[in-house]
Amino acid sequence: MKCLAIIWAVILCVLLSASLAGADSVAAVNDSSGKSELNATLLDFGSAGQQTAQDWCNKSDLLLNSSKCNESIEACNMAIKLNQSYAMAWSYRGSALFNLSLYNESLECYNKSIELDSKLALPWKGKGAVFGRRSQYDDAIKSYDEAIRLDPKFAKAWAGKGFALYLLGKYDDAIKSYDEAIRLDPKFAKAWTGKGLVFYDQGKYEDALKAYDKATGLNPYNAANTWNIKGFAFYNQGKYDDADKALDKAIELDPNLTGVWQIKGRALAALGKTTEANAAFAKARELGFTD
Repeated sequence: MKCLAIIWAVILCVLLSASLAGADSVAAVNDSSGKSELNATLLDFGSAGQQTAQDWCNKSDLLLNSSKCNESIEACNMAIKLNQSYAMAWSYRGSALFNLSLYNESLECYNKSIELDSKLALPWKGKGAVFGRRSQYDDAIKSYDEAIRLDPKFAKAWAGKGFALYLLGKYDDAIKSYDEAIRLDPKFAKAWTGKGLVFYDQGKYEDALKAYDKATGLNPYNAANTWNIKGFAFYNQGKYDDADKALDKAIELDPNLTGVWQIKGRALAALGKTTEANAAFAKARELGFTD
């Protein structure tokens, strides 16, 4: 059981990064074709030259969603140089710093953004993410609530609140928040994953699996962790063959997920496939897993 708790803690750590992430953008990318369009847009920016603070802020937004955080910060700095009162630039800068795990600096930027524009919801959502990463879940919920007050249709704020509530063990309230996020954005895959996570901890494995299926269907390009959780759920139901198949999907998408190999070994061992199980355990150790 201790081993399973460790694996679940690893999964939660990854989900924390996904559900409480700081970046919010109109330029979010889910697949390879979208990334190609994004790169083309960045080239257009480079060739045309930035003339206004908004141009630089738009470029920062695109860079942030291409995981180019340092470049995103540089673009924000240019926007702020041109207009120190541009609240959105400070907010995007906070998001980029958050993604670099520079939480104090990120919070300072979000606070500056709020100081400049008290009606902007985005930095309040960002503050919620910072507080969540610090395990200050009550403060995270207060920040998400303020973001929602300012923009009741902000699905990511509802989802962030749902994850913070989940981590406080307030499962029913977490489900309500995730349901609202899904109502506002039915294609929001991470909200479905979060809802499945709550169901899983409630022991509602079938409901959890349905939610995970919905998440993977909506975003198959970023589904490794969802397949990982599905495998974990199947394993705890004693469906070891289904667990093995789900974990194989996770490994296909991301072979370096440590917990996947460990739980795959356990599923294979339960199926009597000792040689394959030992190979999976060896892979988990190679990737750094320890009991």
